[in-house]
Amino acid sequence: MDFIQKAQRSPFANDDILFEILHFPYIEFSVIDIGILSRHLSPFENKESLLELLNNKTILTKLKLQNTEYCSVFYTIIMELIENFNSLTAQVFIEKLLHDLQILKYIVNHPDKIHLLNVLNRFFDYIKKESTKNPNLSMSNVISDIEQMQNNNLSLSLYQAIGTKNGVQLSTLYKSKGLEYDYVYMINNTAANWKSVERSPVVLPEHIKRSDIANDEDIRRLFYVGMTRAKQSLSISYPKETIDAKNAEPSKYVSELKADEKVIFDFQKIDDELVANMLVAEMSSLKKDFTILNDEWLDSFLENYRLSPTAMDKYLRCPVAFYYENILRVPSARTSPFGFGRAIHESLHQFIQKHRTDAKADVERYKEYYIDSMKKYKSHFTTAEYEGYYNKGLENIPEFLLTYWDQWRHAENMQFEIKKKEAHYKEVPISGQLDRIDFLGNQITVIDYKTGNSSGAKSKVKAPDAKNPDGTDYWRQMIFYAILLDYYPEYRNKQFRGIFYFVLKDQNTFHQVEVISTDESKEKVGELIVDVYQNIKAKKFSPGCGDKDCLWCSYLNTGANLKLVDKTDEEEDL
Repeated sequence: MDFIQKAQRSPFANDDILFEILHFPYIEFSVIDIGILSRHLSPFENKESLLELLNNKTILTKLKLQNTEYCSVFYTIIMELIENFNSLTAQVFIEKLLHDLQILKYIVNHPDKIHLLNVLNRFFDYIKKESTKNPNLSMSNVISDIEQMQNNNLSLSLYQAIGTKNGVQLSTLYKSKGLEYDYVYMINNTAANWKSVERSPVVLPEHIKRSDIANDEDIRRLFYVGMTRAKQSLSISYPKETIDAKNAEPSKYVSELKADEKVIFDFQKIDDELVANMLVAEMSSLKKDFTILNDEWLDSFLENYRLSPTAMDKYLRCPVAFYYENILRVPSARTSPFGFGRAIHESLHQFIQKHRTDAKADVERYKEYYIDSMKKYKSHFTTAEYEGYYNKGLENIPEFLLTYWDQWRHAENMQFEIKKKEAHYKEVPISGQLDRIDFLGNQITVIDYKTGNSSGAKSKVKAPDAKNPDGTDYWRQMIFYAILLDYYPEYRNKQFRGIFYFVLKDQNTFHQVEVISTDESKEKVGELIVDVYQNIKAKKFSPGCGDKDCLWCSYLNTGANLKLVDKTDEEEDL
């Protein structure tokens, strides 16, 4: 719905959203076809949009997709939805969307169709009630309401409209109030899942509720509600280890139960194979298998590939995300944090280059550079975002300049936006773009500005330890720069310093964190460079990180084995 609404202004834009849609399980595109489409659109000189490509039968035939015909079908459906977005009532439009995209058919044939139908019915019931209150309810109104609910952590209460008498009833503790069951299982009672959060001052309608809880007293009452739902038996469980192999602590309410002699505590070890099968089954029902291209194009791309610190970090976080964003270069939306970051970088560099020998920073002059840079990147922001970031910059950056001006202006020379693309480390081609290098005597200082949240700055720039054996991404980034510059004679024999400057205040303080490059640290990051590069060359893009917030792991079944599709075999099949 978000894509259809944005297409009212520009039908052939927002490729990033459309690529996400192609991964939805009811959309009949295979991951291999999505990869071929993305590969075709990835060159910078290619101005054709994804939606336009889906209607270009000449090019689609040359691309030899597995399901070329569906491209035309999907294009027609999307264009009809765009055309009818403003002309149909919200109820009729949503019904059309469910039928045209085969969403309803997908739900009816899904193993968990009872739950999905309940969700769908609840959503439709909400639309009907809103339409009764506002007969002129439009899809734009619906989308706006949904966005506000998401921004304020609100959800629709789900009631069991469809079901069977016998079976397991899955329920939240909120929904279980006033109900009783013979057997009750309260699961995943870890300390992390029972945390206090701030109370909302807003009184919410009965059919809408917050997804969070207020304070310790409320949480304790809620835990008690769960315990008192059982007629015959109550089982309360928590894992000793999370799915990403981190230690998990029980909730304090569970710990308090240990004082009761009537409570039986038992440790159950679950068979590893059972857990693995469960995870694969859970992921497979809603997500597509991850299939990568394995043809001459990919071989040619990897043959000339250079590893940068940003790419290395992306691969270490999630190989699947790396494949889509760095290999296929799937389109991504312009974001406000990126626009804000670029505006600050450019305005700082323009100002410092022209005024670095001044005894004092002329902050009023700097503001002119900043305002021009923000205007340049205005397309990255909504109206509200632009105003917020604009004011945030004016509140912070001039003072940031004054704080460090004396420290910077004594540099004998400065380089800005340094791009290095010729270096090698142990036969691994590496590259990088550095914000700034200051020269003073036999010392070089690599400076990197960070424009995000500056709280906990020191913890973001930590060397390897027992908890994080690879170090943080910022630490790896700076040591990577040290390795990169060692390749070039002009930097090689100089003393290296790396400093991260956090340009937004944290409790009225601007933070700077220095990274010391040692032979040991360079050896550690050097090993990561070699390992990551070898994995990329070997096309090891699976499994993904599995993080619930990872865009690509949300759409792909990385629990399945990675499939390599040979292009020659694919062409013979067609």
